[in-house]
Amino acid sequence: MKRSPGTPAARHIESPSNPVVKEAAALMKKRSTAKGDAFLVEGMNLVEAAMGSSRAWLGKVFYTPEFVERHKKFFRSLQGLGADMYECTSKVIAKLSTEKNPQGLVGVVELKPSSFKDISGEGPVVISDGIQDPGNMGTLIRTADAAGAAGIVLLSGSCDPLMPKALRASAGSALRMPLVYSRMDEAIGALKSLGYKLCASSASDGNSLFETDLSGRIAFIFGNEGAGISEYMMDATGFHIHVPIVGEAESLNVGASAAVMLFEHLRQNLKDSS
Repeated sequence: MKRSPGTPAARHIESPSNPVVKEAAALMKKRSTAKGDAFLVEGMNLVEAAMGSSRAWLGKVFYTPEFVERHKKFFRSLQGLGADMYECTSKVIAKLSTEKNPQGLVGVVELKPSSFKDISGEGPVVISDGIQDPGNMGTLIRTADAAGAAGIVLLSGSCDPLMPKALRASAGSALRMPLVYSRMDEAIGALKSLGYKLCASSASDGNSLFETDLSGRIAFIFGNEGAGISEYMMDATGFHIHVPIVGEAESLNVGASAAVMLFEHLRQNLKDSS
């Protein structure tokens, strides 16, 4: 295999059974926690998001010579980070990838653990109460980031926001936003102490979103795709809202519902500050 210029021979890996590769591959089966466990990111977009995040640390980078040839300028910026660099065969990258057509770049990343102390500013908070689909989770986090949310709170039963499908759906937002893992009672107490009103999203209960005052700090709760929001969290909320549906669709999925609610919150607060 042709070696890219300047790559140390000691960091040239041919075999997927190499101990360094096996250690990295094992991360694919681990679930992220509040402890800041390491995980894998695939492709240039997610590695670049990790590079630009104050919350992320890129410890190892696995790449093919073909990737370097296609992205020389980007690769030079990678080399300047001080991460352990490993030039690999396509078979090694395939062992570390969940994609059908790997891009030739995989990073090992650790995130700074977040707590409620990291939630600051006037943006809303998004609470996942058992969202299980990684695509929905990633979309929720990306939408929250776009709407200026202050953080994501992950309650028991929520899927791993750092699993590959969720990371891709978040388009890197999961690497930038505070992700706070919490018990229900802890989340309620902490958010109320920070001045947040808890609001439960519903398919049809409560007031119409567009007839509700959403000014100030609000923590929006979005529930499990099938069971909805838990009874415990419903009882703890100050109010319930829904997105009015005028067509024949039964409901919106969690990603669409979150987008409408979060941007209506943004619209009202921008109007109030003008």
